[in-house]
Amino acid sequence: MADLPKGKVIDGKYKVQSKLGSGDAGTVYRVTQQGINVDRAMKVLDPKLSSVSAEAFRREFAAERQKLSLLTHKNLVKLIDAGDFDDRGTRHPYYVTDLVHPRKEGGAPPTLVEWAKEVTSRAKFVNILLQLTDGLSYLHSHQCLHCDIKPKNVLLEYVSGDVVHPARTGQGS
Repeated sequence: MADLPKGKVIDGKYKVQSKLGSGDAGTVYRVTQQGINVDRAMKVLDPKLSSVSAEAFRREFAAERQKLSLLTHKNLVKLIDAGDFDDRGTRHPYYVTDLVHPRKEGGAPPTLVEWAKEVTSRAKFVNILLQLTDGLSYLHSHQCLHCDIKPKNVLLEYVSGDVVHPARTGQGS
């Protein structure tokens, strides 16, 4: 799938603002939720990247989004919405979460790798790792597995000053 153009409206609800990044499973965009004018993150999954049939992919995604919609944890981004849309005859599943806010306007939230380069205290680093494992433990206790956990997939959010929390230990199975 080609990148979604700025201004494209998905499902009549989400207006694409910019591409935030892409990975093995799809592409993440900054979108504005129409009607309430709130910025969110939308991950558009690419069924062609799956090793299963398109129908099996849709079934697995539907089951995953149902399970994730019930989860709430301070170290996980909350699933807001999910669906699929047509792009040139191909259905693309997506899910929408809260946007992890960057330190600087226009920037990206730091990953665990980036933050680790700046941290000066072992205690702060251990605190982040404990929060990370707390979020992953919560996922696992609900039979959800993150199949691609790695430092660059962990986004951190500055809460105040130098207080940092893992904002996304990842969601997926």
